[in-house]
Amino acid sequence: KKAMKTHQIAILLFSLILVEGHLNLWPLPAFETHSTSTILLSTSFQWKNESNPIDFNSLLGRALKRATREILSSKWRGIYRNDEKSDGNGMVLREIQLKVKSHSEKLDPQTSESYKLYIPNNGSFASIDADTVFGALRGIQSFIQLIELDSSNKLSIPFTPISIKDAPAFSHRGISMDTSRNYFPIADLKRIMEGMYLNKLNVFHWHIVDSQSFPLQSESLPELSAKGAYSKDQIYSKADIQGLVQFAKDRGIRVIPEIDMPGHTRSWAFSHPELITCVGSDWTVTAAEPPAGQLDPTLNDTYSLLSKLIKDVSPWFIDSVWHAGGDEVNFKCWGQSANVQKWMKDNGQTDYDVLLKKFTKTSYPMITSLGKTITVWEEMVLNHKLDLDKNVIVQVWTDPKNVKKVTELGHKTIVSSVKWYLDCGRGSFVGKGNSWCDPYKTWGAIYEEDILAELSPAQISLVLGGEVALWTEQTDPANLDRMLWPRAAAAAENLWTGMRNIKGGYAKALPRLFDMRFRLLQKGIMAEPLQPFYCAKYSC
Repeated sequence: KKAMKTHQIAILLFSLILVEGHLNLWPLPAFETHSTSTILLSTSFQWKNESNPIDFNSLLGRALKRATREILSSKWRGIYRNDEKSDGNGMVLREIQLKVKSHSEKLDPQTSESYKLYIPNNGSFASIDADTVFGALRGIQSFIQLIELDSSNKLSIPFTPISIKDAPAFSHRGISMDTSRNYFPIADLKRIMEGMYLNKLNVFHWHIVDSQSFPLQSESLPELSAKGAYSKDQIYSKADIQGLVQFAKDRGIRVIPEIDMPGHTRSWAFSHPELITCVGSDWTVTAAEPPAGQLDPTLNDTYSLLSKLIKDVSPWFIDSVWHAGGDEVNFKCWGQSANVQKWMKDNGQTDYDVLLKKFTKTSYPMITSLGKTITVWEEMVLNHKLDLDKNVIVQVWTDPKNVKKVTELGHKTIVSSVKWYLDCGRGSFVGKGNSWCDPYKTWGAIYEEDILAELSPAQISLVLGGEVALWTEQTDPANLDRMLWPRAAAAAENLWTGMRNIKGGYAKALPRLFDMRFRLLQKGIMAEPLQPFYCAKYSC
């Protein structure tokens, strides 16, 4: 009986938390105040620049045009029960003034995304102040989320006056997306970016090729995709990529390409079999998953091809960061190569890490010479003990405790530990049983993950942020949206607001995330449900 009573009390407290009042914003801003007045928004509202007329052909101008269309066509009403009340006062907002210090459209890891937003309750003008156009974009998104239809189907803004001072806790807030194991049309990738924009995520880490397929259509090496893509229709051309990169930039999203090497390169063998080792071998011995194959680091032709490929496609990706992969290099694969065995013997070596070091020393300058900062997976410094330049960013993906190890080495770090792997929990794709990373990662676990756990202040300063990852062995366009959303949104608030700055954990966040899921649906993003609709109306 005592246990039952305790359980009943816990349920009651949980219900009380879920229905407490909230400002319907996602992600939660760093600082906000609001009150109890509801104003109307004129359907002829205008955006005004404090100093010069707005150039609607600029990046900011295009964002304002999109925002206007979205606001005027909005059917949004808050879904989840909100016990905080706001009453109409009859005032009408007709103008939003923007004050942007720099209209530069340069987007890089150092770009400020901070903004201030003020919405009055007296019919004067609202204001968005930002250091950059990308900060203004974040402020515009918050402004849109505060608008809803009232009972008379008029555009309204409850809880005014509203004052927000906001900036992200982390500069790197991303989704890592694999397009090799299964192909995704550009329209699908744009839809991901629409969801990212809504959630203030700013990095699309594009794992564009892997062992299964090579959909990247190089103009200098067209045979790679001609023979390595699944079909002639399942490729990404220069025009596709440049268009997607601009689409992303218009939403404040950086696109970081990853060409994984020297492992995960079996698809290169469809066109260049002479450069790939252990093709056709037993993948359970020579690779992490089928099919097996790695670049041969002993051949000059390997580096000639790499140089040609990188020089060709690098300009299509305007970001200053390039992901060079480096995960799951399997020395047993190299051990099956006569070329590699000869090189090891000729050079008096038995340690394959020496060969891996040769590969990085030869190939990485091809990337840095083009003005790119390199990112690698954690194994390069933790497993293989390579002494890489401290400018190299290291991405942690296995044990979260490796964040501490990587930052102890002095490297800037991106966290996408297995706890943020969205593909887990679906079992093995090559037989019975579980996958290596089961169980399923719930949105609550993602939301409450502390990526700074057990780090010193000096180490914390090296953590750039994090990414949720979607590896697509069991994902294709049919289930893409529900695999990503709304769990990626949970990571978005963790990274924008900072888990350590959030009070109340996932229980308090649920009402806002429930509504964010419906915002995604209104944009045509088929995010999976969080609860029965009953819970939104009456609490559960």
